[in-house]
Amino acid sequence: MNPAALLSQQVLIETIRSSRSQKKVIELIDSALHSVCAEASDGATFFLKSLRSELSSIDPIEVADPEEWNLIQFSRIYLHRLMENRSVAM
Repeated sequence: MNPAALLSQQVLIETIRSSRSQKKVIELIDSALHSVCAEASDGATFFLKSLRSELSSIDPIEVADPEEWNLIQFSRIYLHRLMENRSVAM
């Protein structure tokens, strides 16, 4: 992954962590996925897996706010669903 994409992914993760609703998380992920698909359609699966992996590496002990942790978990589930839907559609 190029440095700009990595930075963008880190910004996305921080934005997800600071958002306060599942609806906002869905909007953020969908928007980022749309941008990735516009650049390269084959990069979407890698993007989804990479983002989910980064979110999975967050240690719950280091997350003080329970709502933030819930949104991290929700994001992982949503990304998993998106990956499943993409594999079914192919």
